[in-house]
Amino acid sequence: MSSSTLKKNKADGALAAPNVKYDCLTCQIDFPINRLHRDDDGVKSQRPPLVQRHEKSAIVESTLSAWWKSPEAAQAQLASCGRFLSLGPSPVNLSSSPPSLKEIRKRSAAVSPGGLYRPPDCNARHHAAIVVPYRKRPTHLRALLDHLHPLLQRQQIHYRIYVVEQSGSGTFNKGKLLNAGVREVVRDEDWSCLIIHDVDLLAENDLNTYACDACNPRHLAVAIDKFEYRLPYPQYFGGVVAVTPDQYRKMNGFSNQYWGWGREDDDFRVALSGMKVVRPPVAIGRYKMIKHQRDRGNEENPYNFEVLNRTELTWHSDGLNSVTYELLSKERAAFYTHLIISVGENPRPRLQEETATVRAAVALKKSGRLSTHTSSSVWEKTPGRGFRRKPQP
Repeated sequence: MSSSTLKKNKADGALAAPNVKYDCLTCQIDFPINRLHRDDDGVKSQRPPLVQRHEKSAIVESTLSAWWKSPEAAQAQLASCGRFLSLGPSPVNLSSSPPSLKEIRKRSAAVSPGGLYRPPDCNARHHAAIVVPYRKRPTHLRALLDHLHPLLQRQQIHYRIYVVEQSGSGTFNKGKLLNAGVREVVRDEDWSCLIIHDVDLLAENDLNTYACDACNPRHLAVAIDKFEYRLPYPQYFGGVVAVTPDQYRKMNGFSNQYWGWGREDDDFRVALSGMKVVRPPVAIGRYKMIKHQRDRGNEENPYNFEVLNRTELTWHSDGLNSVTYELLSKERAAFYTHLIISVGENPRPRLQEETATVRAAVALKKSGRLSTHTSSSVWEKTPGRGFRRKPQP
């Protein structure tokens, strides 16, 4: 590209790039690295990394200007990082007591306040924001930080860990919390990849790269020990996932209506938005889950099946583009950026008939019976997955 086509941005001194479209390499995690390009005048300048743009997503706003530097700055930059320093498979041994902050600091001395890390000796190929939905799990959080920081550094990723905490003690809403957290994260920095990461999952293989696919969302937690290291069912899209900001906007994030536990990981809006889920091999996508009791305020909610059944009709209007929340605080802690967010209260079902259906399903689970008839629906128990609406004869 000729240097004459670039325009100087007086606000920040960067060079603004024109709109550029790139073709996807379907299902490939072969990300192009930053590379030097010789302009028509013979001066070398830095090319930006690829950024996927979707033709039909008018709401997507991506800028490449932050990645274009002057020729002098380009020559001063480090060489791009090569293959990461992998340990390969590394089984996780959970101790009876969580690591102390001193122990975490010993293994993550290069991490800056706010949980930020940049490879010191090379220019990172991947730039990821790790987004952890959270509430009242301090021991799990310390275990995750102690495990995840060294792994990401071995992968030579430029990253920051964001812990997005729901305030109060009301019903937990993971989807709404993630939508709010992602909004704040992309305002904080221009990340090319978002890693949505449960606080109780620890990766067992360094080869499971914490990076995004240019075309489709990646599901990283393919094989969890809780499910005997197998994908529990084809629709499962939870635990640890990697999406670009464009992909997150295209699928409109997650539903804001899943209050309590259940079904937010089964929402099939990825397919509805014209994308597909790509996964690493089972031998690579292995995770160990920290055992715990279900949190108070995050009880199983059978009403979430009603929300799931309406996904095809509501996903355009229920999600990232409709989330309401209040950012209560933002702090650069020692090993992560801490966001405390209020997502409001759970609007309980108001119709008597719907409320009776939910209560009947809860009573059904406690009794262990297979199905029950209510005034409006039939529920049946499914092995390992709670309840679903049974088709009427």
